[in-house]
Amino acid sequence: MKKLLNAVAVMLVMTLAAGAYAGWNIRQNADGTTSWVNVDGDSYPVAREYLTVNLENLGTASTAYISVPFAGSIVQVDAIVNGVVTTTTETLTVSIMSTTSPGADFIKISNNNTLSVASAIVTGQARIGYLLGGPGHFVSSGEMTGKSTDHSDANEQLVGNPHVSSGGTIAISTAGNSGADVDATIIIHYDRDQSGGSFR
Repeated sequence: MKKLLNAVAVMLVMTLAAGAYAGWNIRQNADGTTSWVNVDGDSYPVAREYLTVNLENLGTASTAYISVPFAGSIVQVDAIVNGVVTTTTETLTVSIMSTTSPGADFIKISNNNTLSVASAIVTGQARIGYLLGGPGHFVSSGEMTGKSTDHSDANEQLVGNPHVSSGGTIAISTAGNSGADVDATIIIHYDRDQSGGSFR
């Protein structure tokens, strides 16, 4: 009898665990993409990728490049500062390399294409704190939309997250205004294009 009760208890626990796991389902969205959705309505894109790159020395004008082997869209870009940005606010700019004249032209993202790493330092009562721009400071572009037309590329998109072609390049630039020899880790929220159905 004791063995039977133990077996029933194990089956009950496994049934409850399977029910909890089944709370996430795949949903086909109206735009052709798919998302994981739970019973609370929380959703997560199936094809979301996170691309990272290190932008060295924010205090010197430079650009970091990220090549993407698959078509998709830039949702937003985040940065984490690895040191103290003093004196002047540093602005990071996100752009997409032109497909018509690669290596020569970059296409501007229409909305939320910059991140500001501020330099305010707070002092008081024998301690120093960094309001913004200190080690571990996190900044985000927010959701990006649209791409402008440059002199080389015509018919760029006006709405939606900026699209990047397969084999395209994303650029993150700093003007070097702060003079701070500080690196930043860049995180790009990137949704793969699901229209082709291939995720190799």
